[in-house]
Amino acid sequence: MVEHPVPLSTCTSCCGRFPKNICNGLFDISVFATGMDIDAEWTDAIATNAHNTLRRRKDQTIQVLPLTDDLRQLREYQMKEMRQCIDKIQEAPLYSTWRKLAQLTMTRMIIFTERRGGEVSKLLLQTYNTRPDWKNNTNQKVMSSLQPLEQKLLNRVDLVQIPGKITRKNPMLITKDVKEAIEALNAHRDIVGIPFSNPFCFASRSAGHLDSWQAMSSISQEASLKHPEWISSTKLRKYNATVSQLFDLNHGELEWLSNHMGHDLNIHKDFYRLHDSTIEIAKVSLLLMAIDSGNAAQFVGKQLTEISLEEFDYGDLENKGYETDVVESRPSQTFAAEPICETEDNEPPQNSTQELDLLGLNANKEKKVKKKMHF
Repeated sequence: MVEHPVPLSTCTSCCGRFPKNICNGLFDISVFATGMDIDAEWTDAIATNAHNTLRRRKDQTIQVLPLTDDLRQLREYQMKEMRQCIDKIQEAPLYSTWRKLAQLTMTRMIIFTERRGGEVSKLLLQTYNTRPDWKNNTNQKVMSSLQPLEQKLLNRVDLVQIPGKITRKNPMLITKDVKEAIEALNAHRDIVGIPFSNPFCFASRSAGHLDSWQAMSSISQEASLKHPEWISSTKLRKYNATVSQLFDLNHGELEWLSNHMGHDLNIHKDFYRLHDSTIEIAKVSLLLMAIDSGNAAQFVGKQLTEISLEEFDYGDLENKGYETDVVESRPSQTFAAEPICETEDNEPPQNSTQELDLLGLNANKEKKVKKKMHF
């Protein structure tokens, strides 16, 4: 039995080419046939079955997303530790403090901007220092079309363009706390022993950069989260794309979001945006039951949120065998939109934005009371 058939496919392909190459010199048709048989039989007998098995396993695997409480707790931990590390490095510059601050800053940027970990870790010092002054180059017509809050954010949040996949330039937003941390890192690079020739912003003592996955894992463990293993740049990007379904985003706004995340809109919809089981059960089942009841005409022009239980024919649905468990839920866990600007008196940021009900994405503990009701 082959334990890892997919990685071995490259080796078998080379083995198949070997007798073919010999055949070119010996003109032996039997040797050539041996090479052809290796390629054909491996594809039909092993590789195809292996890929089908992997697809089935993926379909049966529960797609977990980071908990909102964990992300909130992680953010608070990062903000507190970043402030302490900045104060420590200014008093006594040590490499251990510099490295800890670099890891905190890098993971903070990954979580806030939803960037791939490798892209953030490879941020060049020259790219950061030579970023344009976006505020002074803003078109006045565009500026006047912004809401007051958006104009305020434009003055408080900075932007740097980093290389992405293929030839993409991915924007990365830099908040005030991250900017202050990067300035402290740059001011003490030479003192803590970072080589002058190292071009990376989050540099190591060698010629390379800090590892984003290792930094994220370390910071998540230190923050004492419920599920630190669920915190990764890939899961965070899927979390962002999934939770954004709760916003009423039009096509243009979805394009803005997908462009910011560094991929195409179709990739955003098909790969990153998970079809959550709660949405499947609550929303799609409501639509299908409305159609199955035979009274779909009365719902013409209505959104799903505008359809109430009273509009269903209970007797009709009872004959069709619909049963449901009435769920008496505790107050739903909420997701506070990321506060990215401080108050005027330099107090810590407040969660002043609208809270969004996650429709059960956070796996709330719900008290279920079994009761037969005709839906």
